Order: sequence, then structure tokens, then C-alpha cells
Amino acid sequence: MRKLIAVLLFATAAFAQEPPPQERSERVPPELASVMFNYQRRMETLAKAVSRDAFIVGRMAQATSDLQDFQKLSGLEKALDRVKEAQLRARENPRASGQTMTALGRIEDAVRRGREAGTAADANALIETILRESHDIQRDLFHGVQIARRERETLSDLQKKLMDLNLALETSMAEALGSTMEFLQAGGR
Repeated sequence: MRKLIAVLLFATAAFAQEPPPQERSERVPPELASVMFNYQRRMETLAKAVSRDAFIVGRMAQATSDLQDFQKLSGLEKALDRVKEAQLRARENPRASGQTMTALGRIEDAVRRGREAGTAADANALIETILRESHDIQRDLFHGVQIARRERETLSDLQKKLMDLNLALETSMAEALGSTMEFLQAGGR
């Protein structure tokens, strides 16, 4: 348990950028409050990043579907809208990686050129460009999911250990209460 707490302290210290808020729960030991705040913040950022990348990948999949529309100009317009939505989300906090931003920029350029070409645009070539450029975005997403999976396993292990500690404390309190009752019944004060 000490090793787990030491690893948790070390890992979260690297991500500490702001002091924890002034309002701390009285139920959280002061030595853990800062660590818990930083770890919570790190996990929230990870969750947002995975959600962001999933959104972007989803929009790219929709853009490829839009390009298969029998109304080519409408499909190009919808695909460009999907790319713009993905770019907007990529700029939100936490900001997407530089690779993702570059890939989205290249996709936007390709779709804009396709829109300018109008009905002469090669939808299959645009789809291929989106799929090729989305590779780095998908890699970021899968990397985030892998980290999230490991953190989830760590949290599950920690939760089990905390439940065991809680049970040990509860058992010792019940024993102390039982001993006190026996002491009082024996005439003690």
C-alpha cells in the first residue's frame, strides 16, 4: 500500500501546476488533499482528451460517409462542415496534439479543393485522403484509451485496497466498542 501511495504521489507531483483550491474537505487528510486534487484533475483531462479524439474520429468517419452522397456538392459541403466541427473541438481545452491539428488542416484543404472543383471532384480520392490523414488522430485516440484503461485498473485496485482498509477500521472499531461494553458491564467506569 505504501508503494502504491508513493507511486501515486510521485506521478501526480509531475502534473501539479496549480495549488489545490482553498476549500478542502475536512474529511480528506491534508497530506492527501493536494495529491487527490492533482490526480483528479489529471484524470478529468485524460477523459476529456479521449472524448475529444473520439469525437474527431467520429466526425471524420461521418465526412467520408457524406462524400458518398449521390448529391456530390451537398456531400462536399456536409464533409467540410464535419471537418470544421472537428477543428473547433480540437481547439477546446485540452487542445488536441499538433499532429491532429495538422491532419485536420490537411483534410480541410483537400475538402475545400474538392468543393472548388464541384462535380468534378474525386470523392474516392477525398475519402482516401481523410482516411490517411486520420491515422495520427486515431493513434492519439488509441493511446489515450490505453492510458485510460491502465488508470482505470489502478483505480480499481486502489478502490479494493481502500475498501479493505475501511473494513479493517470498521472491525477494529467494533472490537473496541465490544471491549468497552464488556468493561462497563464488569463494573468499570
